[in-house]
This record gives sequence, structure tokens and C-alpha cells, in this order.
Amino acid sequence: MKNDKIETNLKIVKGGKNLQFNAKILSLSGGDFETDDLQKVCSLLSYHHNIPATPYPIESKSCILVGSHEKLDNISVNIKRGTLGFKVGFNESEGILTLDFKSPKHKHLIADLYKRAFLISITKTKKYWTFDSPRIFYDKNPFKKVDDISVFRRFEVSELILEDGIAISVDVGTTYFTNQPVDYYFKSGQERKFRRLTS
Repeated sequence: MKNDKIETNLKIVKGGKNLQFNAKILSLSGGDFETDDLQKVCSLLSYHHNIPATPYPIESKSCILVGSHEKLDNISVNIKRGTLGFKVGFNESEGILTLDFKSPKHKHLIADLYKRAFLISITKTKKYWTFDSPRIFYDKNPFKKVDDISVFRRFEVSELILEDGIAISVDVGTTYFTNQPVDYYFKSGQERKFRRLTS
């Protein structure tokens, strides 16, 4: 019997190529914002308030998108740009936008919102920890220890835009961490050991 099934680490979001998503357009107040600032605001909403958001600049306005069901009453975030600091507020007077996967302009917006929502759902389980990227997770405990090295299972999340819809991918790998900080090896005269462990 023919078996045309293949194993994959991709999961297509429900709705596929017919996926639609109602998003609320929020304009930002509190400063003159650059593109990087909008990304920071979206990251802070995800990290501190569990609200998926994505940048959506409109002409001269600095705006972001969140799900139409999200409530941002009395929520603000603080961002920094060099020596400048901004307390960012949110104005909900910009209305609702129906994002449609069939629109080329909307595909990346939908993908980013779903990816951020997935990252939030993983973080809320409290089963993993992150290091230097919000989309890379590690098991709480190493599955192996060798000398001064701990070996952790690593999970990297990404989003892909396919013909059939938005897909979420989780790549599973292995990461090695030393059990001591770098300066420990040099202060204790173990430079050779450090070089052996990291070579």
C-alpha cells in the first residue's frame, strides 16, 4: 500500500489559505518613534503583558496591531533609545482591520502575530527557559552532564509563509553550556581546561 505521508516539524495554522484575523489598530503616544522602537514596544507587550503585537506604521502615524479581543486599558510600556526614554501609551481610536491571508500585504502581519502568540503560550507553561532570544527555548534541566559541560535540549521557533497558509516550525537541537562562568577558569589557572572544553 502506498504511503505518501512524510514527517515534518511544521504545523499549518487552522484556516490555512482562508485564514482571516481581526486586529485592532493602536496608535502610539509618548514620543517620536522609529521602526526599531515599534519592535521594542511589541516585544515588551508580549514579555510583560502576554499580548501578541506587530508593527503597523500608517503614513505619519506610529501604530501597531493586536488582536481585536485584547484589552490595553491602563497599560503602558517604557522604552529607551540611547539616552532618551519614552513612556508609551496606546490609543484605540484607529479602528479594526481584518487581516486576510489572501492579501500579500497581510501575510507577514498574520505570521508575526501567530508566532508571537505561540511564543507567549510556551512561556506561560514555565517548562522552559530562554537565554538571548525570545524564540529559542531550553529544557529547564540538562539531559546530560560531562565534566564541566551541561547538555540541554534546544527548541527554536520560527514562522513560515506557505502557499497553504501560515506554518509554525519548531527545530529541535542540542546546546552545550559550561557550568562555570568564563572568568572562573582564568582566575583559577585553568585556561587550558577552558580551551579544551570550548574547542
